Amino acid sequence: MLWSWSELSAALCLDAASGPDILGFCIDSRRISQGDLFVAIPADLGGRFNVPVSPRDGHDFVAAALAGGAAGALVSRLSRFALDGIEPGTPGDKLLVVDDCIDALWTLGRVGRQRASEQLFAITGSSGKTTAKEFLAEALACLGATHRSAASLNNHLGVPLTLASIPKGTKYAVVEIGTNHPGEIGPLSDLAAPTVSILLNVQRAHIGNFVDIDELRAEKTSIISGLKPESPFVVHDEIAAKGLPSGFPIVTFGDSRDARVRCLSMSGDSIELAVDGRRITASVPGGGRHRGTTVASVVAAMLAAGLPIESALELSASLVPAGRGSRSDIRGVTVVDDSYNANPDSMAAALSSLPEQASGTSRRVAIVGDMLELGEMSEAAHRGLASSVPAGIEVLAVGPEMRNLYEALPADQRLGWHAQAADIDTQALADSLSSGDVVLVKGSNLVFWASGWTEGLRDALGKASR
Repeated sequence: MLWSWSELSAALCLDAASGPDILGFCIDSRRISQGDLFVAIPADLGGRFNVPVSPRDGHDFVAAALAGGAAGALVSRLSRFALDGIEPGTPGDKLLVVDDCIDALWTLGRVGRQRASEQLFAITGSSGKTTAKEFLAEALACLGATHRSAASLNNHLGVPLTLASIPKGTKYAVVEIGTNHPGEIGPLSDLAAPTVSILLNVQRAHIGNFVDIDELRAEKTSIISGLKPESPFVVHDEIAAKGLPSGFPIVTFGDSRDARVRCLSMSGDSIELAVDGRRITASVPGGGRHRGTTVASVVAAMLAAGLPIESALELSASLVPAGRGSRSDIRGVTVVDDSYNANPDSMAAALSSLPEQASGTSRRVAIVGDMLELGEMSEAAHRGLASSVPAGIEVLAVGPEMRNLYEALPADQRLGWHAQAADIDTQALADSLSSGDVVLVKGSNLVFWASGWTEGLRDALGKASR
């Protein structure tokens, strides 16, 4: 049991009533698990959270959720909902009826945070949040019961859902917090009330929704909003060098000599770190200097929390989340799936690390798609990636913006350009690859990830003639 019905009623200031125990929360009726509380998200959030009106209202799916195994539903008295045998506005024994489902969800998140978790780590950054969350949660799990955000639940719905889902008796929690507009991280940090806040990086992701990089940096730095005075702030040394708010102990990681956790050198899937001046070797799931820096951030977070760091030094290679640089081998061809998202900095890091993934005369192919939400800087940002493509890498570019990169490359690095991923003949591509070759797939979420394109490439490799 995660929540009793009486606990939910008390948290929401509703009259005491009998009802089912709740095992989890869900906002999608198609993904209900037995015992979930279905939260009916309204179509219109009233202009909150920079979210437009949706064509769908969760209240229209209450009946389907209950039929699918939901133990109950959180609904709004101000909305219409379809439920066999129950008139709109009548609670029944499976409904929690509130004035506003979003406010109620945030209340459950707040109460969930208050009733569990000795230490809560909040992570933000332009890239690497989900990977860092998985790395840190794995290290903490060696020390005690640990709860983490599921998938990439890091917005106005995902954060309260994560907090409300913290089981009683949890010792550590890791919460991912994201943003794509100004003013979003601070309130989520206030809700999460972290004991340690972590800022991985500030890159040009979603920069089209911000005035400039300084406004974006201020937004990311607002992860400290929910910290109590004297609680530690873990931050990349490059960000710290530009100035930070006072009142918080700062624990830095990065490449500078002053970083408390300093990245020294990479060797395969391991990195040498200097931790408080002591040299230590740590494993890097998935390899690559950028993930090595992520490991450094986890070590810094453990230090900041006063916890032993040993479990952060031996992370499993299986921890890289799907679409964030996860690797698979099909008939000897390595596919590096980094298709979940992209911005100019994360794209440059992925491209620069590609030579490390193969040896000898093996081919290195980068299939790269448009980086979205870059605003007026989009054309220059795509073209500027040409300097980040190491010699010997063949580039297959996808999307109108990525054509700028394609045209800026030398002829011997141009494998092809397509307006959309669906135009690529994946079987012909798969047939052209040989054992030992490495293929990187990276772009904004809608280019490859949303359609499952990389999975289609893996299937084609399994049928390949070579």
